Amino acid sequence: MSTNGGAQSDNANASWEHPSAMRNTVPDPGEGPSSWPEDTNLLRLRGSNQLTLSAQVQLMRFVIQDSIDLLRASLLFGDAFPKISITSALIRDALLVSAENYKPASFHIHQRLTLDSKYMLEMTILVSFMTSACTLLTLFSATCSDCPHPT
Repeated sequence: MSTNGGAQSDNANASWEHPSAMRNTVPDPGEGPSSWPEDTNLLRLRGSNQLTLSAQVQLMRFVIQDSIDLLRASLLFGDAFPKISITSALIRDALLVSAENYKPASFHIHQRLTLDSKYMLEMTILVSFMTSACTLLTLFSATCSDCPHPT
């Protein structure tokens, strides 16, 4: 038996990768947005550069909505008026936890949040805007003189 033939079979086995392992491969963050799966892209309104929750695919909406809920809970049970730097950290944590909760379906979303700082910033802005809108609506309804108050 020759040692050369054994080395060739070892190389053939070493280069083979199971298809399920290939499914969870992560692109290099420097490769650009075209390297990430399409279902991780943030969708904008047609003819606009505006991000909205309703324009996103279902899994992205779930991750974003859960992030908003997690952030609101952090604000309710923690510091209701945190500094901007702390708010940004709370939003990032909420996004990562929410994406983690939907794994394995959200594997690429979680990886992209972790590796792509521009993507994380855009998601942070979207969650921040949605949370601000909800907070303003709550504040408005609480201070409205026409609103019925329980007795």
